[in-house]
Amino acid sequence: MTEKKISVIIPVYNIEKFLNKCIESVLAQTYKNLEIILVDDGSTDSSGIICDNFASLDNRIKVLHKTNGGLSSARNSGIEIASGEYVAFIDGDDYIEPNMIETLLNACANNEADLSICSFFMEDSEGKICAKSESLENNCYSNIEALELLALPRQDRYVVAWNKLYKKSLFDKIKFPLNKLYEDQATVHKVFWEAKKIVTLSDKLYHYIVREGSLSYKPNPLQYFDDLDALLARIDFYRQKGLENLIPDVEKVIFYLFG
Repeated sequence: MTEKKISVIIPVYNIEKFLNKCIESVLAQTYKNLEIILVDDGSTDSSGIICDNFASLDNRIKVLHKTNGGLSSARNSGIEIASGEYVAFIDGDDYIEPNMIETLLNACANNEADLSICSFFMEDSEGKICAKSESLENNCYSNIEALELLALPRQDRYVVAWNKLYKKSLFDKIKFPLNKLYEDQATVHKVFWEAKKIVTLSDKLYHYIVREGSLSYKPNPLQYFDDLDALLARIDFYRQKGLENLIPDVEKVIFYLFG
């Protein structure tokens, strides 16, 4: 049987200190049928050169240089040129375990799922665990059951874009919103709704680096309104889809985050 191609989309912006480790972790994957898309989002350091150097060494790597448009713009641009049946997003200052892609793909195949989600480590740039990250359960969910997970106090484990493998078709009608900080919060419910089945894994396969200077480390307090806007938009989405019974779940999250 022909192996399915997987497109790994890596947004890149001024992360020259971390980028080598990220790309090398993707090249070291046990699953080899990869298309690695490096989206240089207008970097002003040597990140763009690093991308080009890697592309000259491995023909699976494509580099897209574009003017700076932010994380959502970079992800959307990567999706537009991706040719894989599945897509994964990896932030360019993070890295992954060698078996992440293979494990997530097997989870989708074995459970006839459109989306698989793994657990992750939270560590500093020196590799030290800096925050507790509870593992997900090994479980399968329908799209409605997965939407209900977004009401849990630790719903961020399900919201983030980067610990997942998606069927690319899930993004046929979905784009990440531009010029928003909490773009994942604004997108995840739409993706879950489109998926027939979602699989979660307890395996910690992604290394999320908490570093000074990143958008999530110390955002402008006014940007938290993006988070609130995303949750209010989720309520409107549920109304449009006849999912009024899930609206109290969103209100619970709003109270938990903004109480």
